[in-house]
Amino acid sequence: APDPDKGKVVYDNSCALCHGAGGIGKVGPTLAGAAGHVQQMGVPPEQAGPMIIGLLRAGINGRMPGFPPQVLSDDDIANLGAYLFTLPPTTGENLYENPSQCAACHGPKGIGGIAARLAGTGPIVAAQLGLTKEQLLQGMIPLLRNGIPGKMPAFKQLTDGEILAIGEYVWGLKAISWEDEFALRH
Repeated sequence: APDPDKGKVVYDNSCALCHGAGGIGKVGPTLAGAAGHVQQMGVPPEQAGPMIIGLLRAGINGRMPGFPPQVLSDDDIANLGAYLFTLPPTTGENLYENPSQCAACHGPKGIGGIAARLAGTGPIVAAQLGLTKEQLLQGMIPLLRNGIPGKMPAFKQLTDGEILAIGEYVWGLKAISWEDEFALRH
C-alpha cells in the first residue's frame, strides 16, 4: 500500500521547490487539498492514481518537467499521491499571498499593486452593489474561475472552497496606515 511518509520525502525532494512546503503553492499551483482538486475535475477516485502517474510522467509543456521512471518510480509516485491526499486545504491567506496568485497583482495584504487595492474594500463593495457578504463571496467563484479577459487571469485550479477561503481572507483585510503600507512594500 502507498506510504504517505515516504511520499512526503518524494514531495520534499522533487515537488516542494515549485509547489511550496506542504503544498501551499509557490511558483507552481497549490497542491494542498488535492482531494478537492481531483473531485472538482470530475476524476473518480479509482482513476486518480493513473491520472497522477500520467501527468508526472508527461509533465506539462512549458510549465512542469516530466519525471521518467529512472527519476521517480511508480512506487514513488504512488507514495507521493498518498501524501498529497493527506494534505488539508490551505488557508485563504496562504492562497491569496501565494506569489503566483492574488498578491502578485493586488499586493501583499491587499494593499494594491498593478491591480486594485482590496484591503478594506469588501464591505464597501458589498454595500455599493446591494449584496450581502455571502452573495459577494459566492460571486467570486465564477470571477476567479473565469478571470477577466485582458485584466485578470483565470484560476481554474482553485476549488470553490479555496475561492471562498480567499474571499473570507480578503473580506477581513483592513485598510492600513501609510507607514504599514510602506513597510510591506519595502
